[in-house]
Amino acid sequence: MNQIAKILHSFTTGCPESLLPPAPPLDAQHLNVVSHEVPGVGRVEAMVPAQTYDTDPNLPAVVYVPGLGMDAQSWLRQLPLAALAGFHAVRPPARPAAGEEGLGHFARYYEGYIEAAGLNRRPGGVVLVGSSMGGAVSLLMTLRGRIHQRGLVLAGTFGSCKYLNRFQRFAWPLSWVLPELVVRRFAKPMLRESDTFGRFTDEEVDYMIRCITIPSRGYFVRAARALTRLKLVDEAHKVGVPTLVLHGTEDRVLPVEAGRELARIIPGARMASFEKAGHAFFFTHHEAVNAAIANFLSGLRAAKPAARNATPSIARAQSLIA
Repeated sequence: MNQIAKILHSFTTGCPESLLPPAPPLDAQHLNVVSHEVPGVGRVEAMVPAQTYDTDPNLPAVVYVPGLGMDAQSWLRQLPLAALAGFHAVRPPARPAAGEEGLGHFARYYEGYIEAAGLNRRPGGVVLVGSSMGGAVSLLMTLRGRIHQRGLVLAGTFGSCKYLNRFQRFAWPLSWVLPELVVRRFAKPMLRESDTFGRFTDEEVDYMIRCITIPSRGYFVRAARALTRLKLVDEAHKVGVPTLVLHGTEDRVLPVEAGRELARIIPGARMASFEKAGHAFFFTHHEAVNAAIANFLSGLRAAKPAARNATPSIARAQSLIA
């Protein structure tokens, strides 16, 4: 039995995370770029594994939604999860989507990719995994109900602008004058010298700097304006898919209470906290994060898939973290 077969077989034993392959070296060559043309949006790009994995089609395709200013390659350390389910890390949009407003511009972009890539037709459906702003966008997509969704993973995210600090809430007009070069210049010493996002090695800092992207000035402005007006927490009780909330206890960008609030409000949601972890814990604490998501996927495999386009119903996620 090969390694992938062993991992899939381990779902029946309840410990798939113990057989996950290690994360690859910090090099984007482990990912290939694919693209699809989406009506009303344009060309959408995503990163998928360079290695082909023969995954169980009854497991969902996992769509990874990055945070503000981060490229899809920031999810590289979640690549081991491709041994369990489809891996699609979608790049952030440069253009607005016709007929949308706020975070809807971003939601429409990712929804378009899911449809164009045929993920809605996958028997196992789709699981959204979103970090920071990507989590807020994933929550909005879940509430919109336009995809064949099996589950939701919210990593270091929030549902209300009340968790933004004063600078974050009132400095968004600076997004008009923050080119990518300036962002990179300030980000590098911040990652090296402070623990705002977590604790990084020099190699990890260099890789995260390469992950920074601002595809257009309009992208940054649309995101900043939407996030400073965010009130999705008022609708979070309507989420009807199994949900896992992940958060670092030392997150200084979005406090852990933002995650706890979502876990309290979303019906049946489970939460896992990561001690001494900052905002980028999915990267710095990737082994523990991948184990939590692997168990979540295992629980979804055991559950009967919901009918496509069915009205979302309140569902309880299985107990995932001891």
